[in-house]
Amino acid sequence: MDSLHRAQELVSKIKVLESNPHYRLADVFYVRGWRYSDSALHVLNDVEFSGSILRKYLESVTNYLNPNIEEMDNACREYLRKNHIVLPSSDEIVMHIRAGDVIDNDWFLTTPYCDEIRKYTGARKCTVVICFAFQEYKERGKWLFTNEKLEMNKTMVCDLLENLISRFPSLEFEVRSSITQDEDFLYMVHAEHFIRDKGGFSDLVQDLRAFRATGKHLEHKNLSKVKLIQREFNKIHEGKLSRAEKHKLVLDLIDLGENQLASWLNSTLVNKGNKND
Repeated sequence: MDSLHRAQELVSKIKVLESNPHYRLADVFYVRGWRYSDSALHVLNDVEFSGSILRKYLESVTNYLNPNIEEMDNACREYLRKNHIVLPSSDEIVMHIRAGDVIDNDWFLTTPYCDEIRKYTGARKCTVVICFAFQEYKERGKWLFTNEKLEMNKTMVCDLLENLISRFPSLEFEVRSSITQDEDFLYMVHAEHFIRDKGGFSDLVQDLRAFRATGKHLEHKNLSKVKLIQREFNKIHEGKLSRAEKHKLVLDLIDLGENQLASWLNSTLVNKGNKND
């Protein structure tokens, strides 16, 4: 089979997730992006997320605004104990490609995949972990699925795979693609040789792999936003925010899509006894 037909065969195996507004492992863990608190509440309460890694993680932490890589590791290990998952072999490269809604991003498919593959001279196989995933936010008209975007994804990914197959004829290329993120996530975490992509999903895989290797929680650059929010909420509890400052924070939270947090904060504005009012 020539490289083009093999690439087309692999693309046909890639799952399509047309709507995933809430099960966003990295966004909820790192407390970032639009409406992460709403998503956390859905994961905690919706039946469809029962038994998931993110549900277990959120149930285990006392304050999810403090990302805890050790508890995420524990949640992953428990999931692995309860579910039969085939893990990658020692001579296998596991390569993540973030696809789907990110086709609108300048960085889509810009990772130097060939250069990364060349680092692993003894590898026999390269498994590409990929899903055409759309994390839709209908209220804002963001990350929506369209057939046009899907076809563009397929064409661009097919071109990439054809190039990789032709450049590395000794490697057996395969695709791993699931609608549920957990098993693909664990497959990457347990890889002997991992090639990350851009985006939060690869960030979390990399951070968890680093934690397992060093035992240290490596602070991610995006956690600066978390600290800012925590600082503002600490001021609220200490009575150090005026009503005007609270009102501004409500508007900021609404703008970020954090409706649950905004609703709670707005309810505190009825308290006329704030010493800084």
